[in-house]
Amino acid sequence: ATAHVDNLVVEQEVQERLLTLQQCLVGSKPSIVAPNKKLLKEGVLMTIGSHSKSQKGQRNYVILLSDSLLFCKFTSRDRARFGPPMKPGSLRCCCMLPIGKCSVQTVLSQGMFTLSCCNKSFTIYSDVKEEVICWVEDIEGAISQYQDNEKTLRTKRSGSRHSLLLNRKRKCLKENESTKEIPSPAKRVKVCDPNVQESEDKVSEIFQETQHLHRREKTNFLRPIKALFQTFGESVRRYLYPGPASS
Repeated sequence: ATAHVDNLVVEQEVQERLLTLQQCLVGSKPSIVAPNKKLLKEGVLMTIGSHSKSQKGQRNYVILLSDSLLFCKFTSRDRARFGPPMKPGSLRCCCMLPIGKCSVQTVLSQGMFTLSCCNKSFTIYSDVKEEVICWVEDIEGAISQYQDNEKTLRTKRSGSRHSLLLNRKRKCLKENESTKEIPSPAKRVKVCDPNVQESEDKVSEIFQETQHLHRREKTNFLRPIKALFQTFGESVRRYLYPGPASS
């Protein structure tokens, strides 16, 4: 429990220091305070850029974060200071490198190392050889940790994407099964709605009555015609085959 409390205190102090460094940057740029950013190391180192015209080392204040590496210059108000910067606007960021694309090549026999990143190269050294060794170890550790975190994040994203696709597929299968089991709308209305069923029965009854009336009207219409033909036939028969006169 005590160790856990100590770790929390250290993390709080590191976070407060990161906030101070953010204020030290001119214009508070770039932004270095974020939930996923951690301050790993800071200090003064001498650097020589690969495109620098002068081979003389430049004094830089280097800030190592969990995802980036900053090279800063002291402003005029704090240029003579050798300790950690504390005043607002005392640092101007000259270069910010993504730690995931950095690589380190050591030349420890000469107390220096080369940092390469994004087509840029820096030769970094210090008068204290042990300090150079510590910087190399911390930078390499940050690179390794960042790459591991990226792999883990990609794996989680891939797993989440696969899980999402699987859930969608299952949902589609369930919807298809439900569609097969549910009868058509016409059948559902016919079976489930008694009012519609009663209306259909009335329509059928009216239709049958109408057909019956049509048949009756047809019979009534043909009856006088039939009687007429019968009378005419009887007259013709009498004319052609006259019988004895009735007395």
